[in-house]
Amino acid sequence: MMLAALPVALWLAMQPAPTTAARAMQADVNRLVRAAQQLTETWPTQPPPPVPEVALVARHGEPVTPMLLALLSDSSNVELDRRRWRVQQQAALALTRIYSESVHCGRVYCDGDPAERIANIKKGWLRVIAKRVELRALSSRELLDHFKRANPYDRPALAPLLAAKRDPDTIRELQPLLLVEDRHLRGSAALVLGLSGDPRGFDTIAGILADRSSRPPGVIGFGNWSLRAQIRADRYHAAHLLGDLKDPRGVDLLLPLLNDDDVADIVPWSLAEIGDRRVIGALIGQLAIANPSRRVLAIHALEHLNAGEALPRLRELLQDIGRSNFAGGTTIAEAARHAIAVISQRR
Repeated sequence: MMLAALPVALWLAMQPAPTTAARAMQADVNRLVRAAQQLTETWPTQPPPPVPEVALVARHGEPVTPMLLALLSDSSNVELDRRRWRVQQQAALALTRIYSESVHCGRVYCDGDPAERIANIKKGWLRVIAKRVELRALSSRELLDHFKRANPYDRPALAPLLAAKRDPDTIRELQPLLLVEDRHLRGSAALVLGLSGDPRGFDTIAGILADRSSRPPGVIGFGNWSLRAQIRADRYHAAHLLGDLKDPRGVDLLLPLLNDDDVADIVPWSLAEIGDRRVIGALIGQLAIANPSRRVLAIHALEHLNAGEALPRLRELLQDIGRSNFAGGTTIAEAARHAIAVISQRR
């Protein structure tokens, strides 16, 4: 399938029919446009907070996609038209919710983005949508083969699609992978089982997280291989998978690891994905540690959890210039301002 742009037949199939549902979608998109045009703040290092109308539009799901894509531009100069720019930012935020894509500059328009990034966001969304359609069209057998051949970092995204097939043959074929040396492959197979309701899925991922035993070289992401680096990479992957699985039992495993150097950079995200509000107090406690990057990660998690309890502490951070080592060097103050805006809109 052509991924740089949607084929004409696919595009036409996505167009909403002139029904009551389509009119309701258009009305909600129009509300989003009007709300976005009222915005004035700038967000140079991270995507802007979503207006409430983003959730209103996203609830329509994939059928509203053509209307949102029509709001995006291929022009690298679109930032010069500030009202249209704000609309495109919010349209992209709605797409991230519909397609469960991570929210970051490059997927969403951010103030101050380089021209080449701005010019390619719409193309990127067309590829995401076309790939999603292509994968859903695969049979269980084809999807399983694709899963086995996939880049190790792409497999977790395929796990929900495989689990949704509810194919007993797929589960049987994945079971031997729960014993392979490659912890990344083992964990991704366990995620499929866990999402299918098989208790071996959670247990296997938990085992990888706790495992510090010797092992052969595997996926480490970057840098030179060492046993220490391999253990760290495998445990990090397992901590991420607990967030993908969203099993509340993961909270008890992850909370003690908030300051574990192997996994501390992913634990706040996974806790937020699980969505158990018991973790809010511990995340607020993270705002007092010395490491600026981990404080920013905790702020993002509190934002995701809509933690109104954190607002007083977040307001105390609005002058903190400590800078993270990711996302363009977002400062603690910028992250706090963003979280306050999001949480305040939802209350």
